[in-house]
Amino acid sequence: MSAGYSGIPLAKETRNKEGSFVLLHNTPKHYFDLFTDLPDNLSILKNIGVKNVDFIHIFCTSFQELMEIANKSKMALKKDGLLWGKLA
Repeated sequence: MSAGYSGIPLAKETRNKEGSFVLLHNTPKHYFDLFTDLPDNLSILKNIGVKNVDFIHIFCTSFQELMEIANKSKMALKKDGLLWGKLA
């Protein structure tokens, strides 16, 4: 268990549930292996185009890239949606 890990299953922490729309950017190859509780029937999106996205997860190598992608992506986010960004 890594430092800071809450112990809450990742799908629950990211509020992913059946039928959620999820927008992903530059995810690592092992991304889906991180979930032990990923629900069925998720709509995984790679491009902005759908409005009312439930969860956006962005992986970037610079803060500038993260801010650019976040600013573009947040227009697709539901009012109560969740956006996570990760610098690698």
